[in-house]
Amino acid sequence: MQKNPHALKVKLILWLIAALTMLSGTTIAASLPGISAHFVPVGGDNEIISRLILTIPALTIAIVAPLAGWVIHHFGKIKPIYFSLVLYAVAGCSGLFADSIVALLIGRVGLGVAVAVLMTAGTTLVGDYYEGVERDRFISKQSAFVTLGGVFFLVGGGLLADFSWRAPFGVYFVSLLFIPLTAIALFEPTKSRADPNQNASLFGKGGYFDALPAFAVAFFTMAIFYIVPTQLPFVVESMNGDGIDAGIVMGIGPLFAAISALSYANLRKRFSLKEIYLAICLLQGAGLGIVGLASEVWQLYAPFVLVGLGNGLAMGNTSAWFLELAAPQKRAKLSGILTGSFFLGQFCSPLFVHPFLRFMQLHYVFSLFGGFLLIAAFVLALNCVKAKLRYATAQKLGGG
Repeated sequence: MQKNPHALKVKLILWLIAALTMLSGTTIAASLPGISAHFVPVGGDNEIISRLILTIPALTIAIVAPLAGWVIHHFGKIKPIYFSLVLYAVAGCSGLFADSIVALLIGRVGLGVAVAVLMTAGTTLVGDYYEGVERDRFISKQSAFVTLGGVFFLVGGGLLADFSWRAPFGVYFVSLLFIPLTAIALFEPTKSRADPNQNASLFGKGGYFDALPAFAVAFFTMAIFYIVPTQLPFVVESMNGDGIDAGIVMGIGPLFAAISALSYANLRKRFSLKEIYLAICLLQGAGLGIVGLASEVWQLYAPFVLVGLGNGLAMGNTSAWFLELAAPQKRAKLSGILTGSFFLGQFCSPLFVHPFLRFMQLHYVFSLFGGFLLIAAFVLALNCVKAKLRYATAQKLGGG
């Protein structure tokens, strides 16, 4: 008997799988100093080692995700999810036992492979299970769930790191608990199996070229998003703030991102995807732009409220746009490319910032990127006005 995709247990496991993608990066952030002290000899390049530990999963996901899309397209979504949940636990927990930095990095690569499959399969199932308003509601709640999960994992990882730098790696075992719920709730959609166009070209209607704008936006969305966790602590430090100050400022964004994410479905009833992107660019652009004017830590609170509100809408809007563009029979392969685009943006984010540091202080770089977003908002505003004028003209001519 076909399972009901609208059941709470189905939505819950899809939300939990999505949260694992956030858990993969945030949990061990507080362990990095301990990892460097344990594995890197005095005088060694701690910064490079720490950066590799954080970025290798993202780079792995960017490379593997398109291949994961191909595997899911041909072998279904559920079996790869089982495999990835096990791999996630084994590779993620390798830090509990790793006796060398090489072993630790290999574990992080395995974790990246697991996340690539989970995120690709999850996105594909959302597109298969839900349509229209129901899909927007699901994406809205999923974005909030993942955002709040990121805060929980970040704080939890910090508390565990106080006991031992290895302790946060044990959290990755949680993926094994999701296997029974996956078996109970998830199912292969019969419509995709029966689709006569299952093997249609990836480059035809509803294929790669149609979805290319969404891939580009996904890349830049994540590149902008990751400027905050990778660069903000240094801005706080330059203002004589400490780790607690950085944690408070960084926590403001996810809190307000969860609030805006929950409003996404209602916004989609009133505004187009393009109009929501306009709001995102205005919020993030204004928030990042104000950072360059701040001279004390408390002055960062308000701008990161704005940035958080924009972040809460950004990934959900991109996912909703992609699912509208991608043809159902090509969704799995294209979802792999979308996943790769998100995580390639995450990997490249520090690379975008670094060249500007030769010419300006870091907090001014935030303002520079804010300026780019405000320019994008201006272009989108013009485009929205033109679209409304064309619509009004067409209505007037039709009425006449």
